[in-house]
Amino acid sequence: MFVLFDVGGTSTRVAVSKNGKKIDRIRSQATPQKFAEGVSLIARLAAELSQGQRIGAVVGGVPGPLDARKSKIIKASNLPDWTNKPFRQKLEQILKAPVTLENDADLAGLGEAVLGAGRGKRIVAYITISTGIGGTRLVDGKLDVYSVGFEPGHQLITFKGQPTDFESCASGTAMAKRYGRPAHTITSAKAWTEEARLVAQGLANTIVHWSPDIMVLGGGVGRRDLPIEQVNAQLKKMVTIFPKVPKAVRTKLGDQAGLLGALVISQGLKRG
Repeated sequence: MFVLFDVGGTSTRVAVSKNGKKIDRIRSQATPQKFAEGVSLIARLAAELSQGQRIGAVVGGVPGPLDARKSKIIKASNLPDWTNKPFRQKLEQILKAPVTLENDADLAGLGEAVLGAGRGKRIVAYITISTGIGGTRLVDGKLDVYSVGFEPGHQLITFKGQPTDFESCASGTAMAKRYGRPAHTITSAKAWTEEARLVAQGLANTIVHWSPDIMVLGGGVGRRDLPIEQVNAQLKKMVTIFPKVPKAVRTKLGDQAGLLGALVISQGLKRG
């Protein structure tokens, strides 16, 4: 029995897979701001879903970069109380099974590259636009190597004439602050045209730095609300160095992308 989880700034999803080939059951609840409550939530849902069966391994995604041992989050912008806490150790103590931690965007990107919208493409850029903005680069269906991690949400783009953190002006949280209501309730065409322009700036940087074959957009804003045709139109104007501009597409796996990426990791553990 494998336990899979995906901790986001808004929701935490926990699932189980009996054989590592498919997801059998899923539960989702709001992500607690407090680390201790978050660990307890994952452990409780894992116990309920596993229904007394022995847990062989646990694989999960967490928001923010991890330390070199992949045992804790070193910077959780939207969950500050989770920063530098012994995440892997606490879960292993409670669930009595080995735990593998990855960045949440890494797992979602892996799911999309192997099973979703990026399947069949050699180089996939995955960008999630939700409570925050994250992303990763996949090559040949595997996570690309890095020194600390990929954090495209913290690149600088131009907003109101000033260099600004991408996440601070284009995430769902940023939109809610700017317009005084949750992003998914905003109906103004002007607001979404501006969001498309901001997102295109970040993706233009991604294209010239990562040179992907395709860019898959996930997260609540990226997969549902963003006018992606406007983003692609903006990209054609912004990126002029390459003869062909990679297309931005919506996720195929939706909010299960991270869990399915964890499933892909669990298959490797099973073979090992």
